[in-house]
Amino acid sequence: MSNESENPQRASIFRFSLRELVLLMAVAALVVSHSIVSVRLRTVSAENQLLRQEVNRLPLQNESLLHVAALQSTDSLTWRWRLHVPEDGKFVLRTENANLPESGLPTKLGQVGDKLPKGDVYVAVTVEKSRDQRWAVVTLIPVPKIKSRFFIPEANSTWIEQRPSFGVRQMGLEGTKAIPRGEVAELLRVRKSKIVAKGVTVDMNPTDGVMVWIEEQ
Repeated sequence: MSNESENPQRASIFRFSLRELVLLMAVAALVVSHSIVSVRLRTVSAENQLLRQEVNRLPLQNESLLHVAALQSTDSLTWRWRLHVPEDGKFVLRTENANLPESGLPTKLGQVGDKLPKGDVYVAVTVEKSRDQRWAVVTLIPVPKIKSRFFIPEANSTWIEQRPSFGVRQMGLEGTKAIPRGEVAELLRVRKSKIVAKGVTVDMNPTDGVMVWIEEQ
């Protein structure tokens, strides 16, 4: 008799535990779903902001200041901006691909220097392979058409092939940024990461990559 009375109790405990398991799985699924939706919403929100910065009028704090806003890019080796360049002063777009410090300007200043036109200006920077299979940095200002290309020495281009091992900082992703007169606008800092036992980390020493900035002269 005692065995018969214990079996229903055990079965009841098993059924209750199964219900708990199903409930926990449902809660876990909701949490995962919420996390995925949140990430997608943040991504869409960021993309919408970049699109607004491309088509809407730039919110200028002061027309006498350089303004920078990042735009949506087509791939991981292309970066785009929209600028407001003041009517007075000379602003030059510069690039460098080696000995890039973690902060500040490189010691060897800019291999390429393009004088920026005035007013509303679009700028694109792309790292691409040329027809002879050499890596190059191409800067393009569509109107008026200003295009510059400089080749990256093979010894300084290994970071491009190892794409997960470089870090990127791009100005203007959070919105339009006004640059005080006389200050350098660091549009882009792409630097080769330091490979360590557990992965990659920031290399605090000067290293290879691409840096793009605007100087007022």
